[in-house]
Amino acid sequence: MGHRCIALALLLFSAPLFASGEWMSHARYTDSMLPVIRGGDLCIWNVTPFGQLHKGDIVATFAHFNGQWGLVSHRLYKRTRNGWMTKGDANRWPDSWITTPQNYRGRLVEVVHKP
Repeated sequence: MGHRCIALALLLFSAPLFASGEWMSHARYTDSMLPVIRGGDLCIWNVTPFGQLHKGDIVATFAHFNGQWGLVSHRLYKRTRNGWMTKGDANRWPDSWITTPQNYRGRLVEVVHKP
């Protein structure tokens, strides 16, 4: 119950920021970022300018995977001339896509763990 109250308070407090396009939230449904983020956790993102991202940041990227498009939350792994390679902490290999200014959606600033 306490985690739900914290998440609700955080969302209500941040509602004007979400509406401004500078913040966003979404729930994670996989365990590719264990142990930092578990399936069902609520992630809070800030739309940090792409040029201010650093290796190790966890970012949300709109990408095509498993035959569909969706939001993927993985760690910046390696800078390339076209953007960033990403990798889930629990995954063995880097992702097949590159995070670019066009498909980047935000940088993780807070995780509200599912009880």
